[in-house]
Formats: sequence, C-alpha cells, structure tokens
Amino acid sequence: MEEIAYDEMPGTGAIDLNHQMAKLRLSVTAINQASKIIPIEVWKQRGLCTWLQAAAEHFFALVPADKSDYLHIKSGVRYMYEFDQNGPVLKGVRIG
Repeated sequence: MEEIAYDEMPGTGAIDLNHQMAKLRLSVTAINQASKIIPIEVWKQRGLCTWLQAAAEHFFALVPADKSDYLHIKSGVRYMYEFDQNGPVLKGVRIG
C-alpha cells in the first residue's frame, strides 16, 4: 500500500486534515429544513438539534472524500455538507 499526501487526495473543500476532522456544525437552514421533513416522532424525545447533530455526524463519517452529500436510502433523506473557514457544516437536508 502506498501513502498519499493529503494534497493529492480528492477534494472535499477541507483546507487540511485538521479542518476535515473539526467538529461538524449545523446551519440554521439545515435545522429549518429538517424540522419540515423529519417526522416529529423521530426526534421529539431528544430534541431536533440534538437528534440532527447525531445523525449528521454519523452520516458525515460515511461520506466519501470526494463527495459532499449522503443519501440515507431507508429514509430517502439527503444530508448535504460543505466546508467553511471553521470546518465541516451540515448545509442542508432534503428528500431525495
């Protein structure tokens, strides 16, 4: 197996490995979108932001390095990510 320099990896928008590994944050837009499409029964026990943070972190870990979104097949919900100056952000949630 050959070691690949971070600069040669497919781009996600992360500045460096520390940027890639920073704590995922939720955007106001993503929270608003999730409140409209995720059934209340799914998140009411924990609260929307707590549930969404856990789901977004879980799915972010599954996103390939060269992609910026993840489609959860079972629910049909797509989680869309981007990087800003502070690290990864869940920028949107939508059906399909």
